[in-house]
Amino acid sequence: MNIKSPRIYQSHRENQRKRILAAAEKLFIQHGIDRVTLAGIAEEARLSRVTLYEYFSSKPEIAWAVFREIVREMRETMEKEVLQRGGNGLQKIERSFALYEELLETSPEHLRFIAQFNYLYAREGNAVRLREMVEEIWPGAYSLQAQLIREGMADGSVRPDLDAELAAVAIKNLINGVISRLALLEENIRGEFHHEALEIYREIYRTYIRGLKPEST
Repeated sequence: MNIKSPRIYQSHRENQRKRILAAAEKLFIQHGIDRVTLAGIAEEARLSRVTLYEYFSSKPEIAWAVFREIVREMRETMEKEVLQRGGNGLQKIERSFALYEELLETSPEHLRFIAQFNYLYAREGNAVRLREMVEEIWPGAYSLQAQLIREGMADGSVRPDLDAELAAVAIKNLINGVISRLALLEENIRGEFHHEALEIYREIYRTYIRGLKPEST
């Protein structure tokens, strides 16, 4: 009789779960969340629908799980590339924007999924669920930019007359919207405006950075 140890069983389940999420994200990006079915996800993951239901009860739950993993990856990258590298407040803010630039260049599929997920989130209208999930994975995520702005105000690298909370919320929503649009419509953007998506994004965040600097600099 072949009985798997708890560790082997848990590893097997985690691998199965990752297969489902990878398959779902691929299909969501290619076709949009609304057009993907659970049967299609199961087929892409090479699993039966019965097996898929052992992990997720619905397609929206899979989409939320994919988003959770992306947030987790972004937290790890932000901590490594921004918070642990030191520098003044403005330098940390600039590096945080540069991370999105890198994502737009190297992993646009993640950003395209986030754009798709935003439609699902808008229909559900569950702001409490989203905030609680993000804060569970990334404590302090919602206050990070305001914290960096206040840090910059204290060390003199950021102008002192800002409302740190409002400035942080404004730029977070602007950048999220811009990144989603550029990732989804990269080819169309190039044809419409005759500039590359990366070039446009760089100019947006550099303009914001210039606005954060004290007048004397």
